[in-house]
Amino acid sequence: MDQIDIVLLCLLISLTIVKAWSVRPMASLLLIPYLIWVMYAASLNAGIWLPYR
Repeated sequence: MDQIDIVLLCLLISLTIVKAWSVRPMASLLLIPYLIWVMYAASLNAGIWLPYR
């Protein structure tokens, strides 16, 4: 269930980046490291969760 939440979070961050680009491009650029961090945390979470499933 946590993986679904993380995927949904990544999708929503991506959507925010796309939608905010037309309003304020710098804000979109500043969200990219956050998206990368969430993806990295998701991979760590999956790496720990999958072997013990």
